[in-house]
Amino acid sequence: MPKRFKNPLSSIANQFGVTVDSVLQPDFELHLGHVERVFPSNLEMNLYPGSLPSTDESPSQMVLLSLTTGLLPTMKNKFLARPLLRGVSDSITRGDLVLYTNITGKYFYLGPLNTLNSPNYSPDHTYQDSKNTDDENGYSTAYPKYPYPKLSKTPYDSMATMQFDTLKKPEESYLEPGSELDLLTKYTDLTLEGRHGNSIRIGSRRERPSINISNGRVSDSFESYSDGSNISLFSVGSLSQNLGGYYNAEGLRLSCDNDENNPRKLFINHGNNEDGNENIFDYDYGNPILDNYLDTESDQIIMFSNRITFDAKTNDLTLSAYRNINLGAGKNFTLTNRGFSVIESNNIYIGKEAKNKAQPMVLGDELRTLLLDIMNILQDSRALVQGVPIPLVKPDSAPMFDRIQNIINKLQPRTYEKDENGEDIETKPKIDGSPILSHYHYIEQNHRS
Repeated sequence: MPKRFKNPLSSIANQFGVTVDSVLQPDFELHLGHVERVFPSNLEMNLYPGSLPSTDESPSQMVLLSLTTGLLPTMKNKFLARPLLRGVSDSITRGDLVLYTNITGKYFYLGPLNTLNSPNYSPDHTYQDSKNTDDENGYSTAYPKYPYPKLSKTPYDSMATMQFDTLKKPEESYLEPGSELDLLTKYTDLTLEGRHGNSIRIGSRRERPSINISNGRVSDSFESYSDGSNISLFSVGSLSQNLGGYYNAEGLRLSCDNDENNPRKLFINHGNNEDGNENIFDYDYGNPILDNYLDTESDQIIMFSNRITFDAKTNDLTLSAYRNINLGAGKNFTLTNRGFSVIESNNIYIGKEAKNKAQPMVLGDELRTLLLDIMNILQDSRALVQGVPIPLVKPDSAPMFDRIQNIINKLQPRTYEKDENGEDIETKPKIDGSPILSHYHYIEQNHRS
């Protein structure tokens, strides 16, 4: 509640002839302050050359302020102020203009004020006491000043065609682009911006929600595929409609599918012919002008950067999809693990032409058994000479028995037993088993009815 105090002018009547007995005094007032020094951590506080009053346990986000306007002679000296809000603090630097207040002996600030509507540079336009280390607005001459534009909402689906927003609902076709009625329907998004081309947008298109986390925007005032890194959640519109496709005549393309030297498109998932559009990546997913568009089932997420690493430090990394999981690489694909690998599938094809089923894979043990049977037949074969069976011989009349037996030994099956951990270990040395069979790679046996 406002405090009341005795007015020294209470004997003076106001314009209505009523004597003023008391006036209302606010609990706190906001004043303009100029940021002289910023303290991101204890290090900057300890390196300050002047004397500072005792302050909070953590100096993070605290600033040293000087008065810019007003008639308070006791406030000419610099003083420390902490952020007014507890959990959310804007980026602050020397030269910013802020609002400050004193609440029962403690100074708090709010800001910086958005003097130029620029996320990077918001100078104090009231500042007049520049130093040789400052620019004309009171910022340090070493401050990284860049012309990053404030985040805005693009009115176009594609910067290549400059088409006005086609993500409007069909029943809104009466809103002619650029008309007064159309302009009166415009709204902005909730944005959180850093100083150097990074932002979080919580917005919407066609009354459908969207979230964009962008890092590394250089000159664009909206998120696009040219961002250094981006995580975007869309509820309507294709990738090109939301992030622009003006870096490729065909629209936005994934990196594995965007090789100018290789005209063959990388089909990341070769489905069957009856799968419809499952045989290629669906770049038009979410486009509301298509016949197969469903307003309630067009949510999608895209994430891109120059390098992306997923690391589950102490537990599992799980990828799950109701339909397909597509992995594409413009160069190599490597799968490395210290345990075993299992691929459970109805059919496995190596190479897209393998789906024609012209060349089936060989079951190693079945082939070994077949070869062993052939060698046993040769081993047991005899020639009759004057009614007496004799074994097969080499051209120099030496017996073939040793050579055939050597191959038979190599075709003998390996035998295994369980170790203390339940893992299979061979009971024979590896040279006793068939060298044509892998010790580490296995495929599933054909199912027999």
